[in-house]
Amino acid sequence: MVHKLDTIDFTECDKSGIRVQVLFITTNELVMDIIREGDGTSTSVLNATSPAFTCAFPFAKHVVDNYVP
Repeated sequence: MVHKLDTIDFTECDKSGIRVQVLFITTNELVMDIIREGDGTSTSVLNATSPAFTCAFPFAKHVVDNYVP
């Protein structure tokens, strides 16, 4: 998504981080919601950007109750 970088862009350091987020490559738009994909034998939760969220018991119960056969 970055077409050009110049060394001037890196003259000052600040806090930085990595945020994992799904990108629709057809529209170049970031997905803001959680996506659930799966079949009869597996379930995957995509775009859950917080490990604490995906490890939370209420979220696990929601996934199991709604998506696990």
